Amino acid sequence: MLMKRIIFLLLLSFIASQAILAQEFHMTQYNSPSLVINPAFTGVMNRDLRVAALYRSQYGSVKGPGVSPYTNYLFSADAAIFPKGSGSDFWGVGLLAYRHGQGFFDLNTTAAALSASYSKALDAAGYSFLTFSFMGGYSQLARGADLSNLTWDNQWDFQKATFNGSVSPNEDNFLANGRKNFNYADMSAGALYNSLINKNIQMNAGIALWHINAPNISLSKTGDAKLNRKLVVHSQWDITTAYDAKIRLVPSFCYVRQGSQQIINIGIGSRFMLKQQSMYTEYKKESSLYFGLNYRHKDAISPIVRFDYNSFSFGMSYDINISKLRLVSNGNGAMEFYLIFNSKQEFGAKAKTRKIHFL
Repeated sequence: MLMKRIIFLLLLSFIASQAILAQEFHMTQYNSPSLVINPAFTGVMNRDLRVAALYRSQYGSVKGPGVSPYTNYLFSADAAIFPKGSGSDFWGVGLLAYRHGQGFFDLNTTAAALSASYSKALDAAGYSFLTFSFMGGYSQLARGADLSNLTWDNQWDFQKATFNGSVSPNEDNFLANGRKNFNYADMSAGALYNSLINKNIQMNAGIALWHINAPNISLSKTGDAKLNRKLVVHSQWDITTAYDAKIRLVPSFCYVRQGSQQIINIGIGSRFMLKQQSMYTEYKKESSLYFGLNYRHKDAISPIVRFDYNSFSFGMSYDINISKLRLVSNGNGAMEFYLIFNSKQEFGAKAKTRKIHFL
């Protein structure tokens, strides 16, 4: 077991050492839905099928010409296939689709991608698994036709310390020949390690590299603006407290690096088991309530609430902005909601003897 964990850590170090070349959207509830953080979560579940939807609206209080809230609509679906028993390998397939509105002159990104994963059992009893995944798809970047509210470097009046809209922007290449919308291919990959350390502690840790092909997203037909590769390193733990087995601590961590930008997320929460599901029948439906707090370094503090009942999970969070932008946002950040449905364990019933309960 120790040697397998050492091999996994070496793998993480190798991937993280690869070169990383525009900052994009992020989620407060980065563990749910999980495909948005790492494609290696594809098919890694305790049931057969998982369907998730998420909505996020950010900076709605920031007003200005041509400015609108940052909005995200996200849908994902993934399934575990070919599970055979406790310590057996299995595959996963998934779909991720989203639309991201970036808050000014109707700039938005629409994307759809397919993912496939392979999970390798590291022991015969099914205490730990190592998953590899690849995701590929297409994205469309589009902008609005009205650019009248935009200002340009050439219009800055240094003497008056303001923009002068009557000065020519000297951006004929963009204004006359720019691309209003275009498609580009996008590829990503990830690895994920899940382990049941003992009867009270289980964890996962993963790494993902997004936009491996660094596509050109310039709005100018002759420009070259590469979408920076994005590195994500994350981990989540589930720890049963000594006080009561029905109360569990859920710490988490997520680090994102894209170009010169980075995001550091640290989360802590408590999960309260309201009702345990029947071991041999589904007469009693499992339910739990989660309260958490997420800190995004120099950006936001976010309380999180989640309710799980049988096949459904509903979560919501609110970002309290603590960055310098709070001067114009009045401390208002983002409101985020998600809903997840997990199918009954029918096809996956062959894997019911698996020891680990995936987070």
